This record gives sequence, structure tokens and C-alpha cells, in this order.
Amino acid sequence: MVQAFERSLGRQDLRRICSDLFSERLRAQAGGRRCAATLRRTTARLREPRIELRQIELSGERATARVSAAARGEPSEPDSIELVRQRGRYRISDFGR
Repeated sequence: MVQAFERSLGRQDLRRICSDLFSERLRAQAGGRRCAATLRRTTARLREPRIELRQIELSGERATARVSAAARGEPSEPDSIELVRQRGRYRISDFGR
């Protein structure tokens, strides 16, 4: 999931992020049907994103991925990606910066 998110961000494949990687709640928060357009505005300056998985903590239907996140021109910083199990797989329910 973390690698798919990184690849999709790097390719600006925002439709995939919204439809396949985001939870239903996060997709709704990001504009529902306008999710990809909303993400386009918020990720327009993001270049060469890198997300390195450091640790994952599972708790029932939820998980927290501890990551190190960076982009070109920015230092790597600790961050986290919250996941929730929906329709048989984990989806992103929240993420840091």
C-alpha cells in the first residue's frame, strides 16, 4: 500500500489514489467525485516523492505505517499513514503532511 501510494503520487495518478488507495471516508473528505482535482491542487508542487516504510503496527481492522517521507528539495521527515481495512484490503484513512 505504501509503495503504491508513493508510485501513484510520483506519477500524479490521482484517480488511482482516490479510487483504489483512499478509504471511503478520506475520499469523501477530499471532495468525493472531485477528489482527484482536489489532490491535483494540493500536490502540484510535489516532485519526486519518496516514502520509506519504517514500521507497521496492526490493530484489528486498522494499521499505522510509520514512514520517512521526503520530496525533491525537502528533507526526509518521520510521518505516519493510517490505514483501515475495507472491502478486503487496507486503504489509507489518513496521512500526515
